[in-house]
Amino acid sequence: MFARAGGPTKSYDLTIPFTQNRHTKRWYPIMVVSLQLNSGGWRQFRLIFDTGSSSIILRTEFADQFAPGVLQGVNTVGHKKSRQMPVTQSQADVLGRIIPCEVMLANLPANYLVDGLLGRECMTPFVFGYSQTAQEIYVRLSPS
Repeated sequence: MFARAGGPTKSYDLTIPFTQNRHTKRWYPIMVVSLQLNSGGWRQFRLIFDTGSSSIILRTEFADQFAPGVLQGVNTVGHKKSRQMPVTQSQADVLGRIIPCEVMLANLPANYLVDGLLGRECMTPFVFGYSQTAQEIYVRLSPS
């Protein structure tokens, strides 16, 4: 439970601990999300919950598992101009809810720990918070 100064106490249904990278010893907010593939099947992806991203972003190595994307200009951190990247539509199973979502495919560095980023779009059905200090994500499954 959290209490904001002068505000109501909020309780959450789930606490998701961050995952530690065994090499760097850094902690990351990683969530496992299933995405519907072009074949109709589903596959789990380990994604860093990124509050600065609006959509799901996967490494381009997964492109053949989704419907062909349409090239779109996308604003990204560290770049003054938008970058062209394929954007496709899919569905995500996030914490037991099926949510329509965009999937962007980008040249992300290979990382044994994660497959990409989970943006805010997939978290709209939930109330969420996180604590960098406690190294946890907090989720209320219904917004009311």
